[in-house]
Parts: sequence; C-alpha cells; structure tokens
Amino acid sequence: MNRKEDSKERINDLLNRLEGLSLKLETIDEEDDDSKYALLQIKNSLLQLLIEGLNDPEAYVRRGAAYGLSKLIDCESVEPLINALNDIDDTVREWAAEALGAIRDEKAVKPLIKALKDDSPYVCYNISTALKKIGGRNTIKLLIDALNSKDKNIRRRACKLLGDLEDNMCVDALIERLCDKDGMVKIEAVEALRKIGDRRAVEPMIKALGEKNRELRWTVIMALGDLGDKRAVQPLVRIALENEDLRHCTLKALRKICGDSAIQPIIQSIREIKKTAISLTDKILTMHDE
Repeated sequence: MNRKEDSKERINDLLNRLEGLSLKLETIDEEDDDSKYALLQIKNSLLQLLIEGLNDPEAYVRRGAAYGLSKLIDCESVEPLINALNDIDDTVREWAAEALGAIRDEKAVKPLIKALKDDSPYVCYNISTALKKIGGRNTIKLLIDALNSKDKNIRRRACKLLGDLEDNMCVDALIERLCDKDGMVKIEAVEALRKIGDRRAVEPMIKALGEKNRELRWTVIMALGDLGDKRAVQPLVRIALENEDLRHCTLKALRKICGDSAIQPIIQSIREIKKTAISLTDKILTMHDE
C-alpha cells in the first residue's frame, strides 16, 4: 500500500470512529460516569488526530480532517482551523469555515473576515454563514471596519453580511459606502440598507439616483420603494416621466409608497406625453415632406 492509499485509509477510519462516537454520545446514560469518561478520552484522542490531519501532505486527508472537526465541535481546534483557511485546497477551506461556524468562537471572526477575499464562491459562502452563526456586536464592529478594506471583495461581502445581520449600528458606515469607487460595493450597500430598513438612508439614496450605473439606479429605486418614505416620491415621479428604461420599476416603487390610486395620475401623464410626442413627430414629418 502506497502512502496516499494509507493516508486515505487512516482518515476514513478516523471518520468512521467519529460517527460511532457520535452515536454512543447520543445514547449514553447521563448517570454512567465511567462510560462518559471513557467516551471523553476517545473524543480527545480523535480530536488530536483530526487536528494533526489538517497538516497532512495529502489534500484528501486534510479535507477529511476539516470535515471531522466540523462534527467534533471543540474550541481546541479553532487555531488549527483558522490556519486551514489558508490551505491551497478549496474544499479544505470550505470545511474549515464550516467548522469555525459550528464552534462559534469569537477568536475566529477577524480571520474569517480577512478570508472573505477568497476566490472561491463556495468558500466565501461558508465563511459568510460562519460569521452569521457567530454574530454578536463584536462581529458587526469588525465587519464595519472591513468596509474600509483595500480589497473590494471584502468590502462587497462585508456590506452583504451587515445587511443579513440587520443591525442599525452599521447604517452610517453603509451610507458612506454609497460613495465607494466600486459599483458592486455601492449596490451591496444599498441592498444592506434596504434590509435594515432605517430611514436615515433615504436622502443618501435619493442622491444616488443621479448615478450613471443602471443596475445601481434600479437597486436604489427598488430600495426606496421598500423603505416607503414619501421624500422619495418627487424624484421617483421625475424618473417615471423621463426615463422609459427605468419606468416600470419606478412605478412599482411608487405603488409601494403611495398605493395604486396615487400613481394613476402619473400613468395618465405618461400616456399624454407619449401622445404629444407622436403628434409632434407626425407634424415634423409632414413639414419635412412639404
């Protein structure tokens, strides 16, 4: 048997033992101290072997070790799992992030945020899930700090996470990101502010309606509709009348703010503008023919 096959056999054996341990822990008699002690010894032995497995030269072993530590939840594995967030193998990083989320130790928050720049969407998904599981004020404060990161991917994902956590303490920091140099950061900031639902964001969003980026303007319009603040009515009416490309979403937003009956005059005005435009076009063409 070569080294690779031997490594696979060892990690598979460890995971089978872990599964057996989990079943025993579920059925153990709470008053049976001797059995509890014996199982605790087995657990600690498995824990050390899985932690060692994170440094194995074979990716298959490291994957299995990270997976095992996501099931055998213990704070002793936090530091080794943090180191595994830098593993060259995507799957190892995915399971390391999942394990840290299962353990929910605040020591992992900073390294997890730093790892948000990972190129793998699957790794980033697990990192985001882990940060949401850990949660708490400290996580939010560190995510707010991450909004100033030089890495645009960290800023984008920090915005999204703050929106998912829905805490008002991040509103001002998210409003500042509406002026970010990266368009996707702006969009994620708008989405986050929409989820949080704090009306401090209304005026800055109205200002963002002047952006050239169509996707950003569309996102802002829909967010203003959800916020439901009447300060947005006038600028939205102007867009509905002037911008055919954004008219449908603008009318939808206005309907949320004012109700169906209130937007009927706007729709009528749009029809009249179209009729006037057609009439003027006909006159111009007739004059040209003459």
